[in-house]
Amino acid sequence: MMLICPYYCDKDCMKEMFDSGVAISAFSVTLALGISIYLIVQHLRHFNFPQFQSKIIIILLMAPFYGLVSIVSLQLPDFATYLELFRDIYLAFLLFTFFYLMFAYIAYDPDTKTVIDDRVYEAMIASETAITHLFPFNFCTHQYLLTTKAKAKYFTYRCKKFVLQYFVIKPLLVILLIIAHPFVHDNKTMRLLSIIFEVIIILSEAFSLYYLILFYYALKKPLAPHKPLLKFLIIKITLFFTFWQSLMLAIMKDDIAQCFDVDNTRFTPDSIISSMENTLVCVEMLLMTIACICAFGYVQFKTLSNEKGSINEVFQDVWRAFKHDFRLIKPKKFGFQSKVSEQELNLITHIETNDYEIKMYDVPRLSQAVKIQYF
Repeated sequence: MMLICPYYCDKDCMKEMFDSGVAISAFSVTLALGISIYLIVQHLRHFNFPQFQSKIIIILLMAPFYGLVSIVSLQLPDFATYLELFRDIYLAFLLFTFFYLMFAYIAYDPDTKTVIDDRVYEAMIASETAITHLFPFNFCTHQYLLTTKAKAKYFTYRCKKFVLQYFVIKPLLVILLIIAHPFVHDNKTMRLLSIIFEVIIILSEAFSLYYLILFYYALKKPLAPHKPLLKFLIIKITLFFTFWQSLMLAIMKDDIAQCFDVDNTRFTPDSIISSMENTLVCVEMLLMTIACICAFGYVQFKTLSNEKGSINEVFQDVWRAFKHDFRLIKPKKFGFQSKVSEQELNLITHIETNDYEIKMYDVPRLSQAVKIQYF
């Protein structure tokens, strides 16, 4: 007990700590909100590259959203669990958005001012010949070859699928957790279901982050001019300090509760852990916002004639990206299967240009093989 508790905190001490936590949280959120609003407004005033800036604005909304929900949770402890579950949905939105920001950096064509997917595949081929799985998965899985456009396209398909699945699974299971929460303490079945849902969320998040890292490594060299490392670290650290911090506090709840004079009204073990977590999140969001000044600034997007944007355009752009690729995570899309046999594929001569040349008799059948639908 003494290893965890430097001293015992009675009710007066707890009230003082709670009031101090609210004050620190309010200051952190106010400052983070001011910085974020300033950056978002400047991006909207110089909305010359919506392909990038719409994603950046979504990322900049992270700190005010997290901070405000945490402040409300401190003031309304009875609803804290529901609000925190709702808040954590933004993590899935964040990973999804950052993935498409990296994709847009490479796919953007300055001549047509549009996003062209083929530019990503060409950049992968020029940058890397293969992507090896990270330790320890490299011992039991094959590497992704990036020697042809089709293989680069397939690797991108896999990355998109595993990033997007988290954006679907997390909100769905969070809603189920919110519904199940009132029954968790009294019903063993509901408690077991909640644990299963949380494990699925952890695995889903791990897969999403893992494939985000693989995608980053595949395009690390082409992305270098955009300074992606700081951007990536902000996302990764945010993920760690929100989800995993919450998990560790939940595991240590009973041990931490021994340090306080708990009761069954205001200062319960759950409310103490929730208050600690929300105060930490508010401070961390301020630090993340300060880092965003360097990582997601607006100066590089300024031009002589600036276009103005709106929040509505921002969300429409993100929704279009999700709607376009949502079909990748439909059940029938899990596990790629070729539309033709390996024997037929071996009869195709692949010309290293933008097109394929078929030298076979059954053109209708083999045309499917040539145009394998990875997307």
